Amino acid sequence: MLISWPNQIETVKTELIKLIGVTRTKKVCINYDLHQDNKNPAHFIFYENWASREL
Repeated sequence: MLISWPNQIETVKTELIKLIGVTRTKKVCINYDLHQDNKNPAHFIFYENWASREL
């Protein structure tokens, strides 16, 4: 059974959102923000900053 792409977008978004809270609890995480393109809802970007490049 094939799942239509719009259904997959919401599934992916739900899973990506779960990563935010877990990642932000790390002391070395300055910010970890998920963005979804308004024109292409299948395009997600994480904007993240860490205390050092190594981390």
